Amino acid sequence: MAHDFGLTTVEENAPQGAAGLKARLPHERNYPFRFRWHPLRWQWVCNSDLPEGAWLPQLGQRQISVGVGGIDQQLGSSAALEWEEDKQWKSIDPSKVPPGTRNNQYLRSFPAKGGTYWCTAWETPRHVGDQVIASKLDRKGFYAFLQWLIDVGEVPPPNETNTAPRTEIQRKRLENMRKGLRRSPGLAEPIAEEVAILEDMQEAVGAKAEPKRRRKSTRKRAPKKAPVKRAPKKAAEPAPEPAP
Repeated sequence: MAHDFGLTTVEENAPQGAAGLKARLPHERNYPFRFRWHPLRWQWVCNSDLPEGAWLPQLGQRQISVGVGGIDQQLGSSAALEWEEDKQWKSIDPSKVPPGTRNNQYLRSFPAKGGTYWCTAWETPRHVGDQVIASKLDRKGFYAFLQWLIDVGEVPPPNETNTAPRTEIQRKRLENMRKGLRRSPGLAEPIAEEVAILEDMQEAVGAKAEPKRRRKSTRKRAPKKAPVKRAPKKAAEPAPEPAP
């Protein structure tokens, strides 16, 4: 079954001819893609752009190229989509974006070396001279997009079960840090921070918090004194009998 994957042409009204060649990015061409998501792919995000912390879907990318993933010359994709459904992957249409998103889709495209360079709507390709450097990512905008997918039901909300793999990684990280606490006392503060992260991760999905651990005292106790041996008490002498 043919499918256009919701793709549009190169944006920005790219100039053609000699002007177009001059305007091309120094980036190498790549292929368009579609986001896809699996029920067990979740990430805990907590940074300066999302200080309160939140569970957000961790999206994968499926390259759209003839001969890759069961895509034929007519961009037929039925076999690929059936495989994804069997593995519980959910393909997300490029048009599924919050209102106000650039071009009303999550893909951007630019003329580049040998063809077209594709990236997300929240990335800006950058270069200095003819050198390609990392794209600038609008993290707040991208996080808002991920949260929007949950809010509109495109991705089911996280729960204790489907976030368990990521929570277990945090728990093991914490255990490894605790093992090194005795030889590295400076880990006490980082451990407290990691404990707080784990508690936030669990609270966000209504999971039962880890039981509090009693911290072992590092104070040295004085050695026990050896018991003092005392001489056995003498039996009391019988009182003298009264004279007749």
